[in-house]
Amino acid sequence: MYNNELKNIDSPEKAYLLGLFYSDGCIHSNDGSYCASIVLHEDDKYLLDIIVAKFPFFRLSKYTNHAWSIVCTRKAIVKDLQSNGMYFRKSTDNKELLRLPDIDKELMHHFVRGYFDGDGSVYKQKQGNTKIDIGGTGFNMITGIVRVLYNNKITVNVTCKYAGTSLRKHDYYVLYTSSDKVSKQFADYIYKDCGELYLRRKYERLYYIPEYYRMERLICPTCNGNNTIRMGTRQMLHGLMLRGKCKDCKKQFSITAPQSSDTLSGEGELLES
Repeated sequence: MYNNELKNIDSPEKAYLLGLFYSDGCIHSNDGSYCASIVLHEDDKYLLDIIVAKFPFFRLSKYTNHAWSIVCTRKAIVKDLQSNGMYFRKSTDNKELLRLPDIDKELMHHFVRGYFDGDGSVYKQKQGNTKIDIGGTGFNMITGIVRVLYNNKITVNVTCKYAGTSLRKHDYYVLYTSSDKVSKQFADYIYKDCGELYLRRKYERLYYIPEYYRMERLICPTCNGNNTIRMGTRQMLHGLMLRGKCKDCKKQFSITAPQSSDTLSGEGELLES
């Protein structure tokens, strides 16, 4: 039974769920019936299981041969989601009405993580240069996320594409990072205190690639501390250099990467002597 649990978005779990609704969820009404649902690929069913455990007013059901859904058919949940910024046909007719919800700023990174899990991607242009993007049909929604990230010292880019076919062609806005350094900053922001609610495949792709694993354990040559952040990579004639900054002594430094990393420079890096 749904008892207006989503009327007030006042917890990390609710903020994440709202973000997932904004991206991969939908609400609709037809002849007096109401429905709120989220559909994910069968490989991500474990996330729906966690959501149902935390929000038992949802029903888990098989959607297609390769997808599962969570569904709640109470009028109240549709109304509560609408009061928190959701729209019918949010990806088409009402795409320009969709904006960031009015929730506590301390919960916003959980909302962005939910939105990213629904409409975001992690990919490599080249080994060692991991990037993310977040797609959205509405300009206001995407630029709202850009502002949130900028206010947290994460600078991203936005481009506009023309997507779809025939009468369904429309502007499609994409937020994307320009380097693996910024992708790591984005990951650190959205996964802070994330608990169980996140897509593992995206988390692991952002954090467990070899470059990040090594970077977390770099030793600052000035103070011998390991409280370092990654500044980038540069392919030199004698091998790959990892550039970093120490948070303790505030010094920037470069060290030679392990021999096995010599081919891991980012796309567009210059070969320098």
